Amino acid sequence: MPLVKPNAAAITATINDAIQSDGSLAEALDTSVLWALNKLAVDPLSSSVIATQSGLGRWRAKVVGTAGAFVLAFVDGDLAAGVLTVSHGLGAKYVEVAVYDDTDTQVTPDFVVLIDANTLAVDLTSFGVIPGTWHVVVLAGGGGPGSGLIFPNRYDLSVNGARVENAGSDGALLITQTDVNVAGAYNGGGTGNKAILGCNGHAGIPLGSLGKITWEWQQMSDEPLPFMVYANLIIDTAGAPGLRVFPIDPALAGPLNTGTLTLLGPGHYTFTHDPAVNYVQVVQVPLGPGNNFCSDGGSTGPVPVALGPTIAGTAWPAMSFKYSDIIAGFPAAATIDASTLDGGLPKTTVTPALLLIVGDSVNHTHHVERLITFMFNGAPA
Repeated sequence: MPLVKPNAAAITATINDAIQSDGSLAEALDTSVLWALNKLAVDPLSSSVIATQSGLGRWRAKVVGTAGAFVLAFVDGDLAAGVLTVSHGLGAKYVEVAVYDDTDTQVTPDFVVLIDANTLAVDLTSFGVIPGTWHVVVLAGGGGPGSGLIFPNRYDLSVNGARVENAGSDGALLITQTDVNVAGAYNGGGTGNKAILGCNGHAGIPLGSLGKITWEWQQMSDEPLPFMVYANLIIDTAGAPGLRVFPIDPALAGPLNTGTLTLLGPGHYTFTHDPAVNYVQVVQVPLGPGNNFCSDGGSTGPVPVALGPTIAGTAWPAMSFKYSDIIAGFPAAATIDASTLDGGLPKTTVTPALLLIVGDSVNHTHHVERLITFMFNGAPA
């Protein structure tokens, strides 16, 4: 089957021909073509979503007309100051959202704001006046056999030319593009492209109660090897210095003891961060009098540097810390959902306590990483 322009009707016809009695799709289906097309199929007659993708090369049929899907056609006049308000009525706040332009090509909106269990807002300001009729598709869990929304607590928080496709599925893709952007999407002045998967439900965990964090991923694009998918924890120290971002980077497993990185195959990795034995980085000002987290390098805080230089002026990426030392210095420290105003996170956005990330605020490289598993404290994140 030749590769064709992404088109909802074409992909729907292909899927209809391959649906089996158990709701799955025939293995003979050319899923490499489907992967290059839209990630869901829309019945052009009923405007109902009939299939979603849940992992690389694996499609499941979706019952037409169930409460798990909502499709809305809209034109430019439906937008207010570039924002479309969608009343989907699905009774689920954490949903997956896809937007298609007047040629049935999927586009990435500027932002999606989840207002409540039945309403969301899609920001399309950067597109200006939109031509013709566009569509927005909303998917919620429990929408029928093989619904792609397996993890309803996971959602896309990406910045600029980046996105997380199928965020709630068992095959989420973290994608960054080469876009050149103007400053303004981050709290800081960054213009890079950063894919961020947010995972709700992990706030309020004392630092001493954190268990292992493990993720496995597969590189899907032609890119420099290796490229690591990393995590952020948002931590409230319960007093000065307040909110802090704790990065966990597999690339620093050796020099800073951030965890155990295992190569499973070409571009295929798993990484485990164990607070009992591994160290963590902390985003903060350089060592010196203005630093109230560290006790080294002339800083005024209580936590000693475990690995890395201890001289004044040392920047945070060069250091890591023991959890036991952090807990001793800040006994009430715990995870939190919050807006840290960190320069590398989405502007004035409350993020969940646990984030999985590809890229950064200066990234202009194309990356595609498929998330295979993500475990937090012994359960799916």
